[in-house]
Amino acid sequence: MYPSSDYTLQKLQDSYYLLPLGQGIATFHRQLKINESSADLYVLICQICNSLGDISRDELLEILITHTMKLHEVPDEEHDSVAEDIDEFLTYLTGYGVLIGSAGNDALPFISQALISNILLKFYGNSDCISNELKDFYVEEVTEHYAKDHTLSVYFHTDMLQNNEKKILLIHTSELIIYRSEYYYILEYPGSTGIRNIHLSLDGLRADFYITGEVDDKLRYDIFHAIRLVLSYQLQNHNQFLIHSASILYQGRVWLFSGPSGTGKSTHTALWNKLYDTPVINGDLNLITLCEMQQMDQPMTYGIPWCGTSEIYSKEKYPLGGIIFLHQDDHNVCESKKEDEKQLSVLQRLISPFWTVDQMEKNLAFTDALIKRIPIWHLRCTKDDDAAICMKEVIDNYLKKNNESIQMEY
Repeated sequence: MYPSSDYTLQKLQDSYYLLPLGQGIATFHRQLKINESSADLYVLICQICNSLGDISRDELLEILITHTMKLHEVPDEEHDSVAEDIDEFLTYLTGYGVLIGSAGNDALPFISQALISNILLKFYGNSDCISNELKDFYVEEVTEHYAKDHTLSVYFHTDMLQNNEKKILLIHTSELIIYRSEYYYILEYPGSTGIRNIHLSLDGLRADFYITGEVDDKLRYDIFHAIRLVLSYQLQNHNQFLIHSASILYQGRVWLFSGPSGTGKSTHTALWNKLYDTPVINGDLNLITLCEMQQMDQPMTYGIPWCGTSEIYSKEKYPLGGIIFLHQDDHNVCESKKEDEKQLSVLQRLISPFWTVDQMEKNLAFTDALIKRIPIWHLRCTKDDDAAICMKEVIDNYLKKNNESIQMEY
């Protein structure tokens, strides 16, 4: 839950009021007179929400009970009475729209959970909303390693949350509109008739999908790709990034082939598969992270179910070998660009969020670290076998030289 920006707490003479302002005045919200202890409780609610974001009603109630009993030294036998009073106050605030959010969310049934990299997605609501691709990543049990900050709870609501929150427009395209409110992001999909909007908490731990109508294949597809977007936000919070690319497994490492649509990513990976029997790991998208291995940051790729129209994806993780950017040409030549051009090339192919300056800085820090750890090449190439032959020779030479340099250190 979170406080509506349509109300403000003010003291009039010796009395406390929750007064409407802005859109609250325009929609004729009523003035609410409360006593001093209720005013103190409302201030505490605002502080909790500012600190923890949009939390559930049960979580908020428990924090308020604990704080109140400790502050006023209330004996344990009066716990139920305190809980009843605070619960009644929350119901009062919710009824008048002073508190908005997750009332009723906790009643949604748990569906299942999926593990992607080290982020645990927990799904609640209608199981019809889950695509088969996500089901491939279902897990029954998880270890304590997956703490709360490594989770993303996804709720599917069939009703629409009505509110008049102040919001700032961040992105507006024909396919996606993103707003920022005080406590969450609002995602809208103009092309989807089934997704009304999505509320994504600022901490990335919760996404509330508000959908309408029967869940058919089209809506399930839209939800599947919207989950990718909210997951990318949480992944970015943990230094993990998505890059538009096709990938193969060669010499125990994954090699990414990237470039604008139509440059031949699928064609090139198919050539490798035909000539060298290299498995295609993902036909369109790859998840990269930096993790500690042998006291050095080793870029890794993790399996994800999103793969464009290729229908090719993996559940496994592998070390990342390098990234090759493809450019159509009438001959085959592999080039190494300047450092800033390498970083810009990687940056341009990320599909991790770029909504804010903070997110841009995270993406820049990641791409700067990445280009210092793996080779980045630009391959001007044809669509013939010689393109794969040329690139394989470059990679083999790199691996041979790299292995020799490692051996020299010992």
